[in-house]
Amino acid sequence: MKKIYKRIFVLCLTLVMAFTASGAAFALDNAVLDLPQCGVGEKILVPVGDAEYILDSHGNQIPISALPSFETREEADAYMEEVLAQLNAPRPALPAVIDFRSRMSHGDSVVDQENAGFGTIALHITYTTSGDNYTGKVTSCGAYTGFSGFTLGFGWDERTCYAQILSSGKDVYGYAAGELTYNLLIDGFIELGREAITLSGTAYAAR
Repeated sequence: MKKIYKRIFVLCLTLVMAFTASGAAFALDNAVLDLPQCGVGEKILVPVGDAEYILDSHGNQIPISALPSFETREEADAYMEEVLAQLNAPRPALPAVIDFRSRMSHGDSVVDQENAGFGTIALHITYTTSGDNYTGKVTSCGAYTGFSGFTLGFGWDERTCYAQILSSGKDVYGYAAGELTYNLLIDGFIELGREAITLSGTAYAAR
């Protein structure tokens, strides 16, 4: 009889633990707001409700309290107008090669960048030259983008990125296109949007 009671106790304990775990998972699901996809140039408003986190389009779980927050629509619009003005402003030419201290023939140059909020989207060109200390001709190249700085609430979706050696054999052109995504907290709602961005520039790789 003791064995039977013991088995019943273990079974009941297992059931209680299972229901507790499922309840915790359900509570966690309610605390995380899974945001919908947003098209380029669109804005979508989603009520926060009791959620404490958002799950953005990149799969990142972000505390809602950490998002850029505004009490009124006018404040949010003014903020995004400033961000978009930065994206559309003429950009000064960047140094062709950031670091000449290396004596090797492998380089990595930032040839264009955009400020987005307090973050920066940068287009990098990588290359190898046939001679030491960036001499001779470019033998290989590549390109990639990065999003750095304080980026909470913002994201970068790269769509196209490439590099090609120009006819001189000494220079490399790079191009990237993608979209800046953003999530703002406005008086109990999450506003999400998406804006198209292009980056391009030339690295003067070989001397």
